[in-house]
Amino acid sequence: MSLFKEFPLSGIREGMRLEFRAESFNTFNHPQFQGPNANVGASDFGFTSSTVNSPREMQFGLKLYF
Repeated sequence: MSLFKEFPLSGIREGMRLEFRAESFNTFNHPQFQGPNANVGASDFGFTSSTVNSPREMQFGLKLYF
């Protein structure tokens, strides 16, 4: 998910603008579980104990066009 907002800076120089960006990965933080343990002799046989995907990540940035 991304959000962008541009701010005109034409008072400084014609055509100049500043862009603010906010980006999010795994925005709703839904887990994707790994398959269950398939080692028959293990004490945690059949249990799912970890996830495949990473947790929510957010990043922000500024971009200057001149």
